[in-house]
Amino acid sequence: MAEHWAWLQFNNTLDQEKELEQITQQMAAFGASEKDIAAFVYNQKKRQTGIESDCVIWLENQITANIFLQLSTQWHIQPMTGQRVNLNWQSAEIAIRNKPELVDKTPMEHAQIFEQIQAMEHAAIVVLREQQRRQNNE
Repeated sequence: MAEHWAWLQFNNTLDQEKELEQITQQMAAFGASEKDIAAFVYNQKKRQTGIESDCVIWLENQITANIFLQLSTQWHIQPMTGQRVNLNWQSAEIAIRNKPELVDKTPMEHAQIFEQIQAMEHAAIVVLREQQRRQNNE
């Protein structure tokens, strides 16, 4: 899923991002669920990039995937290249702590989700770096 997300991120323009941000804010203001907003964003980016394959998320990974998507604006960016370096882990911790589905979970379960997000971050970075390398070679 993280690789799929990274592919979609790489092929966005700033104008498309701003427009999508405005639309998602309006959706949230009108009461759209996080799940509906994430699905909308995914479908818009899929349409923009021409990616035809869907990404299946197993039920046991749904919370982690939703948090990862929620953190899509929380990347540290390298100033000179604009590349995503890593996620802001303070934001990840807050997102995990504030997720209603995780209120009753143990610290061990929170740590497991944190590790899963780290794995997704790594997978996304691999794809982002490959896309950047290809673009530089063109």
